[in-house]
Amino acid sequence: MFCPPSASSFAGGMMGGSLSGEYDAGAGEYDFSGVTLGGEGERRLVLRNAHTGETYDETYMVDGQVVPEAVTAFNNFARDWRTGAVRSMDPGLIDLLWQVWRRLDTTEPFTALSLYRSPQSNEDVGGAKNSQHLHGRACDITHSSRSVDKIHSAAKSLRAGGVGKYTMNRFVHVDTARVRYWGS
Repeated sequence: MFCPPSASSFAGGMMGGSLSGEYDAGAGEYDFSGVTLGGEGERRLVLRNAHTGETYDETYMVDGQVVPEAVTAFNNFARDWRTGAVRSMDPGLIDLLWQVWRRLDTTEPFTALSLYRSPQSNEDVGGAKNSQHLHGRACDITHSSRSVDKIHSAAKSLRAGGVGKYTMNRFVHVDTARVRYWGS
């Protein structure tokens, strides 16, 4: 069962607020009444999916309020491309990706290599037993004009979750679980 992160997941107040929505395990969706991530104005994220060729291009937050339809679209975009399984993703992951992208000072989107993984897919790729991908809290990203080192540095500077650097495979893992770093 997926449990949304607590406000402590957003270390250092990166999101400027807290995720206060509730997750309905039976329906598999968030109740977005009262969900705030903080910040004024609109936040829009553009991501490309390396495996499906799809693009996520949504305004996911307006004046600190999550846009439920944008999160629903993200859930579909983030589905396990191997099985087609869809799950509710952590809305804080969308904001984390946006924050990293902003720190890179680019207009080009990230390419998402891995988002949600079903248990079978996670096993097939040799993922960690309790991978954050299983819980809808992780994304592996790359960028066409920014190095793995720059993406890694930008993500670490937020102090807002797990950040793994995979230089040989040319991607960075980011997640909304506890703050930790690994890789070389």
